[in-house]
Amino acid sequence: MTLTTAQGSRPWLAFPEHVAPLAARFTAAGVVGLLTLSYLLQSRFLVALVALDFLLRSIAGPRASPLAALTAYLSRRLRPKQRAVLGRPKQLAALTGTAMLALALIMLGLGYVGSGWLLVGGLTLFAALEASLGFCAVCRLYDVWVGCPTCVGLEPPPL
Repeated sequence: MTLTTAQGSRPWLAFPEHVAPLAARFTAAGVVGLLTLSYLLQSRFLVALVALDFLLRSIAGPRASPLAALTAYLSRRLRPKQRAVLGRPKQLAALTGTAMLALALIMLGLGYVGSGWLLVGGLTLFAALEASLGFCAVCRLYDVWVGCPTCVGLEPPPL
């Protein structure tokens, strides 16, 4: 199944080439809220739900993630015309979040409660940086690691 957009057609469940930065920031704010709530309630189940949302987003794109789909809708309503950012670094960030939360769940399950919640707290901090300042640490590492010649000075199309 493909989706036809103004930029052409692409598979329905695929990570987009470009993403809306406001949607990414709203998604990060949702992650901060949910992970903070999971810590306050000491809810491993809520951590697992956020990890599943990260996994869905990293593998199948934002449309498969309930949190990302909601925030993309909200960002389009608030600012319909916005500059896009590259999708690959955001996909790597989602995969990193999945790995961090999976490791946190393993540690919590094995009884290393302090270490598990520390990982959850670290991810919450990185998500807070994205939500408040628009700073994506993994995206910066992606730019350095890949050398991404298309990342510097890129003028992606407006969404």
